[in-house]
Amino acid sequence: MKIVQSAALIVAALLASALPGHAQDTASPAPASLADTIALGEPIYVRRCQECHGAKGGGFVGPKLSGNQRLANAEFVIRQITNGSADMPAFGKRLTPEELLAVGTYVRNSWDNSYGAFVE
Repeated sequence: MKIVQSAALIVAALLASALPGHAQDTASPAPASLADTIALGEPIYVRRCQECHGAKGGGFVGPKLSGNQRLANAEFVIRQITNGSADMPAFGKRLTPEELLAVGTYVRNSWDNSYGAFVE
């Protein structure tokens, strides 16, 4: 639980600095473990990310996520999901901090990736 709460604080801080006015009163309860966080992130990935990054993270319109070493950088992952980029939409106003954390954790720990929790 400590890992998830600490990471949720990081996400909230990133949102507060990057997206003024982000509604944080809609936050869902924090998952209890890394496995719970990954399980929460999977349906978010399927609904929001799979179309561009592929069902198995192999890439399509978006870059390949499977085996992507850039995912080792937790701050990069959260910043990318929150703020988007030239070709990727920003999800900072569409997802709660816990959902951002969950989908980031799912991506960092699926397919050929094994980067663990965002903070220890």
